[in-house]
Amino acid sequence: MKAIIPNWSAPKNVKAFASTRVGGFSTGSYQGLNLGAHVGDDASI
Repeated sequence: MKAIIPNWSAPKNVKAFASTRVGGFSTGSYQGLNLGAHVGDDASI
């Protein structure tokens, strides 16, 4: 997954993250937009 990290002035408590659909490893029903940490993906990939 490729991350897009914003570079703007904002208060320290404001966070943002965006990703592209490039470079994922999931298949089947999880093949797109899978950003959940609770789904049991293999973290070593």
